[in-house]
Amino acid sequence: MSMALGKVFEPFVEQRPICVMARGVLEHLFNAERIDALFARTAKVQYTRAVLFSSVVDLMGQVVLGVQPSVHAAYQAQADQLGVSDQAIYDKLNHVELGVSAELVRDAARQAEDKKFKSPFASAGAGAPAPPASRHGALDAMRED
Repeated sequence: MSMALGKVFEPFVEQRPICVMARGVLEHLFNAERIDALFARTAKVQYTRAVLFSSVVDLMGQVVLGVQPSVHAAYQAQADQLGVSDQAIYDKLNHVELGVSAELVRDAARQAEDKKFKSPFASAGAGAPAPPASRHGALDAMRED
């Protein structure tokens, strides 16, 4: 991370380290390029014309995480960026193949199992000692040694 960017994020890291860590993990798990590549190699019938699969995943993610109350609200919030009609989004969403959805879940699970995302405290049970205090707390658990 560049020094300037580090200074920008410092208050967030210090005050809300779990939020920063969660955002980083979610951005990695749902990286648009990887999701579109997953779609390209997994889809049997569906294809990409105007709507990228990653765009639909992003809209759904906003709903699932409570950022937007519905797919339509998520679409409206970024309609200009998407450059397609709401009907195109719904058509893509309604025709997602089961195999593509299953592979998306499997891929996210594989990525989450990657050692970069395992906290050394993840397997600690109830009564286990608390993680050592650190200036960056939860972010240190993500750091690759």
